[in-house]
Amino acid sequence: MKLLHVAIKDMRQSFRSLTGIMFMFVVPILVTTLFSFLFGGVGQGDSFTLPQTSVVVVNLDEGELPENAGIFPDEPASPLNLAQVSSMGDLLAQILQGDAFSDLLIVTQAADADAARLAVDNQEANVAIIIPANFTDALMLP
Repeated sequence: MKLLHVAIKDMRQSFRSLTGIMFMFVVPILVTTLFSFLFGGVGQGDSFTLPQTSVVVVNLDEGELPENAGIFPDEPASPLNLAQVSSMGDLLAQILQGDAFSDLLIVTQAADADAARLAVDNQEANVAIIIPANFTDALMLP
């Protein structure tokens, strides 16, 4: 009962104070209005597009996939050329160059890491992805 009396006393004090009323009613309405102005046009039929990113891929992976790796499904309609995949680095490079990312990425290959870094430094590419030499072993070995 004592808790109820304390709660009623606090409510009376809050409603007697102009500051309390402002923080209870006016400030939430102002914050809601502010967010409405900031994000008001989002989601009303405007299409959102991301620019394409130029990516240079360097595959230094020298690992070999074991014969019984079991990572590839037996699907003839696979968008990847699994016959050319000999390592996880090859698989990653093919995924990046595949149709799934074609709207987002413009992928080119580079011979070595220095060439990829130079392409980024010269602003010929936005991103360089360098697949390390032990990539397959790091993923496949326990």
